[in-house]
Amino acid sequence: MDLCCDIHWLYKHKLWLLSYIDHVIAVYILGVLTQNHHPSIAYFFGIMSHPIQDWLVNAFAHSKGYRNFDTPDKSVNNLLLGWLVFGEGY
Repeated sequence: MDLCCDIHWLYKHKLWLLSYIDHVIAVYILGVLTQNHHPSIAYFFGIMSHPIQDWLVNAFAHSKGYRNFDTPDKSVNNLLLGWLVFGEGY
């Protein structure tokens, strides 16, 4: 069952690219202020890969794996994916 909620105004007005541009600007400012671009590049790839990590967890970690406890839901753990996304699936 889907949630009943409105689409964010950025997507509704086809301005979804603005969120990526905002993050690029934040990365640049962080790199200039700290005189080091390595943390800012790591921040950018961490933020940009988060939707992919969510998809991986929803697609695999909650459907293919093992269970530690008998719970009423059908969630499972996936050790390999847990390591790849730093434990988000747990």
